[in-house]
Amino acid sequence: MDFSQYGIDEFSVYQQAISVELSEIVIVHSSQPDKTEAALTQRREALIKQYSFYPEQKESAENSVVFSLDGYSVLIAAKEPSAAVEAVKTAISAV
Repeated sequence: MDFSQYGIDEFSVYQQAISVELSEIVIVHSSQPDKTEAALTQRREALIKQYSFYPEQKESAENSVVFSLDGYSVLIAAKEPSAAVEAVKTAISAV
């Protein structure tokens, strides 16, 4: 991802390494959240394509969520992302 074209101020990426489980959280603060949300949506689509052959990871990729809130764009890839989505929304609202 070429960060210069999205007006990104800060970002955080979590990926679970060396695991059969797909778990990824990307949080980006940007002056252009529509563009960063579109980029994270492309990342989500790439995850679905990449993990389409592995049942466990496929479910996590397909259940992944992309959203924007208060200048932040977020991707959460997990089998059950709802608790993580709520936690991130709460944290963003507290900033």
